[in-house]
Amino acid sequence: MKTGIIGCGNIGTELALFIDKDRDFELNYLCDINIDLAHELQKKIGNGQKVTSIWDLIANSELVIEAASKDAVKDIINSKNIDKKGKKLLIMSTGGLIENLDSFKKIKNCEIYLPSGAIAGLDAIKAVSGKISSLTLTTTKSIKGLRDALFIKKNNINLNKLKAKKTIFEGNLKEAIEGFPQNINVAATLFLASRFRILR
Repeated sequence: MKTGIIGCGNIGTELALFIDKDRDFELNYLCDINIDLAHELQKKIGNGQKVTSIWDLIANSELVIEAASKDAVKDIINSKNIDKKGKKLLIMSTGGLIENLDSFKKIKNCEIYLPSGAIAGLDAIKAVSGKISSLTLTTTKSIKGLRDALFIKKNNINLNKLKAKKTIFEGNLKEAIEGFPQNINVAATLFLASRFRILR
């Protein structure tokens, strides 16, 4: 299966190294907004992968893997070449789907996969999809994992002053995605599984 990876950071690199060793997949394309990262990964694997644009990757890959950001998700699901039979899409940045639900729900032919990640019992949640009226998620993060969050910067929160557990944010999912785009994929996946039967 011809495969392309969008996003060549830590997650994309680990996925690329794994896929390159799997005989069922053929890693053909790499893409990153930082082209140097893509070339670094290309050299690390060294099996003839092509560094290309997101549009070329989507058009020519049977399996498209997003490991970049919620902004990349918007470009992917709005691409004219994604909604085709035989095309498969693995999305890591599930928060990007929440911000683009209208485009997401228009996709009829492409198979979309969302990794369960840190969520145990996701199948059980999907089994009662449509019957859940309320969801609350409490998440604990390390200071290191929050340093670059937009909410932290916007509100000038000094994380170094925290000496014990403290609630720094309470809000709905869309507010969480906006304020913590790199930390909210678990909540987004949970929301999607509880609301939409189209998910596999």
